[in-house]
Amino acid sequence: MTTNMGLIDRRLRLILTAALLIFAMGSASGLLFWLALIGAAVFALTAIFGTALCTG
Repeated sequence: MTTNMGLIDRRLRLILTAALLIFAMGSASGLLFWLALIGAAVFALTAIFGTALCTG
């Protein structure tokens, strides 16, 4: 699969991943915890692999 995002986009996704993980581990609970954790996982995977699957 070819990459379809630049270096800046990938770094911003990693920063957002860190922010969501800090939020999830710090103050989120219940459903909000799981949503933040899933969001962080999606952002981390797209940043690592360099492709967003929902590009149409």
